[in-house]
Amino acid sequence: MKIVIPTNGDSLESDISKSFGRAQSFIIADAFTFKYELVENTQNMDSAQGAGIQSAQTAVQAGGDILITLNCGPKAYRVLTEAGVRIYLGIDGSAKENIEAYNNGSLEEMKDANQESHWV
Repeated sequence: MKIVIPTNGDSLESDISKSFGRAQSFIIADAFTFKYELVENTQNMDSAQGAGIQSAQTAVQAGGDILITLNCGPKAYRVLTEAGVRIYLGIDGSAKENIEAYNNGSLEEMKDANQESHWV
């Protein structure tokens, strides 16, 4: 199972990003082995619009089964859920801490977007 986490860095120790669509990068990690790959998201960091949708497409193309994020807008939420990606509300902390929280069953699955479009 692959977990996608938007981050402000390039390792499991990097903090989860406050923004999904404008995150610096995505950690794509195996939920059990913690092996991961990094997918850069620089093309969306300063995008005038569409960052959430494009980031959602990146997460889907990376083969993500689960997204752990602090914020998800309605358009990204729709793209992700239509592709079968389950979205969980993350915790402030590192990517590794969020994977551990998911594995421990302490994260809540999001039933809808929690941000308006064009989050700043």
